[in-house]
Amino acid sequence: ANDLPMISEAGLGIAYHAKPRVQATAEQNITTIGLDGVLYFLGFKDSYLGDAGKL
Repeated sequence: ANDLPMISEAGLGIAYHAKPRVQATAEQNITTIGLDGVLYFLGFKDSYLGDAGKL
C-alpha cells in the first residue's frame, strides 16, 4: 500500500476505512463514520455545504 510511506513521512497517520496493515501503522483510525462525519468534526455544517454535504 502506498499509504504506508506517506504515513511514515507525514509523522501523523489517520487511516480512513483502511486495510488492517495500514490501520496497524496509523496512529488513529476512522472506521465507523462517513466523510460527512469527518467534515462535521472539522467544523463544517450541512448548511455550509448545501447539497454537496449529502454524502
